[in-house]
Amino acid sequence: ANGLVVRDNDFDNRSSITALGSWIRGLPTADGGFAGARPAANRGISTTQPSPYLTLSAAGAFFLSPLADGTIGSRQAAPSRSVDGVEKDYFYNVNLGTSLANKTDRWQAATFVDHTFGGGVEFFSDVVLYRARSILGRTPVGTDATDEPNIAVAVNNPYNPFGSRFYHPQGLPNADGTPRLVGDPAEVQFSPGVGTRVVDWENRRIEVTSTAYRSVIGLRGKLGREWEWESAVLYSGAQTRDTEFNDVRESALRTALARTDATAFNPFGVTFRVSGNAVVPDQPYSNPKSVLDSFVQVWRHDGFSAIASLDARASGPVLRYWGNTASAAVGAEYRREQFLDTRPAYVGSNPPGVGLNVDDNDYLVASYAPNSTGNRIVYSGYVETIIPVFSPQRKIPLLYSLELTGSARYENYSDFGTTNRPTAGLPWK
Repeated sequence: ANGLVVRDNDFDNRSSITALGSWIRGLPTADGGFAGARPAANRGISTTQPSPYLTLSAAGAFFLSPLADGTIGSRQAAPSRSVDGVEKDYFYNVNLGTSLANKTDRWQAATFVDHTFGGGVEFFSDVVLYRARSILGRTPVGTDATDEPNIAVAVNNPYNPFGSRFYHPQGLPNADGTPRLVGDPAEVQFSPGVGTRVVDWENRRIEVTSTAYRSVIGLRGKLGREWEWESAVLYSGAQTRDTEFNDVRESALRTALARTDATAFNPFGVTFRVSGNAVVPDQPYSNPKSVLDSFVQVWRHDGFSAIASLDARASGPVLRYWGNTASAAVGAEYRREQFLDTRPAYVGSNPPGVGLNVDDNDYLVASYAPNSTGNRIVYSGYVETIIPVFSPQRKIPLLYSLELTGSARYENYSDFGTTNRPTAGLPWK
């Protein structure tokens, strides 16, 4: 009644990351930086915004942005986020690639076998197997010059609107007769601080496969009339593979951006042309699959852990006195522990001798994580005893029971040495 319009935009979740890109025209500096600037005398650009022509700030920054007529223009500053404006489509809607819930398939199988032999010896075993596979979606890879410095569209990349395809020091035309403007060609870099999800980069698909298993085989029985014994072999393990599809190799991306022919990568989503004395966006453009396949690759992370052990133990009474029974237990164990956390070359860290930083990896927005492994053997033995001093049968006021307990455990670890842990106690109830 009062003219107020209410919108529910829960499923139009615009982020600060852009699909059309935030860019800087310029050239690398001797210290490894990047110096952004407009073309000399503002040749080929507009200095007003928004514009159907390319328009740059004094520092060389430009933003490709939707225009009211449905075409692509440019601005010198970030477009408006207004839900009523066409420029909102500059910002990426993260709901387009994010799973609300994982798709997971699980199954489990188990078997248990017990059998009693003659003489009171009992066989026991169990085998358990679990497997799960989960699939979820994630938005495409995004990058900027803060996380990955100096990723740039090379001067001779034919899709670079400020490169040698569109600018020449004397303004001479290309070999195919298409015009060029007077000016020095320059690179175009992904801007720092504003993530770009390139139009052709597809949503990432993540598959996580987990397997766990456990097997125990053992025997138990009696020693004499009162002592009991048990011995078993155990093996348990778990492994997980985390695979992410449609990730981007950084060095391969740089190579694709540096190509000088039709196999070069165009990150802008449009082509450009010279119209009059200006460079203008021309037609929407999708990179061929062969170009994308040169740097869009699979990221993988594998984990594995396992324990194998052999143990034996026995327990029973050792002494009877004053109506009490002192008991003891002894045991020993051999155990092997394994741990693996691995990634293929370039996923976790770059291998030496390939010209890449060995303290980094080669995937966009992925953290450096070298492989780690562990393997150790543990021998252990223990003895425990319980000696009752007063038992409940004596019915002593304020003294329901009093026991003297003691134990000792010895462990030998192959990776750091031995430990001895004696304990004593006097539990009172």
